[in-house]
Amino acid sequence: MDIIREILLAVEAAPAGEIVSTFNIESASSGEELVGHLRLAKDAGFFEGTVSLPYADGGHVAITGLTNAGHDFLDTIRSEEVWGETKQRIGKIGGTVSIEILKSVAAAIATKIVMGG
Repeated sequence: MDIIREILLAVEAAPAGEIVSTFNIESASSGEELVGHLRLAKDAGFFEGTVSLPYADGGHVAITGLTNAGHDFLDTIRSEEVWGETKQRIGKIGGTVSIEILKSVAAAIATKIVMGG
């Protein structure tokens, strides 16, 4: 979970028009894990660009920016409070869920906070 959030933050932080092709993601334990999460984020429609394997042996990553879906999801999970509670709730069921469940849980927590509950 943390890896996808860090990827989205890194892409957002890149200067406009700059292609993002390298990442320093502390929560990724290997290049393969990073590429797996890059592919999940790409498949979820969070960014525009390409991710090809094998990353370490001549693969290619070229991200041109976040999509509207990527910006929306990042805006939902940007808050440390929302992100922390999201991870805590998901941890109660084993710590792994689909991207759709992750989005739903984070959105419900953010909505609860905004509504004062």
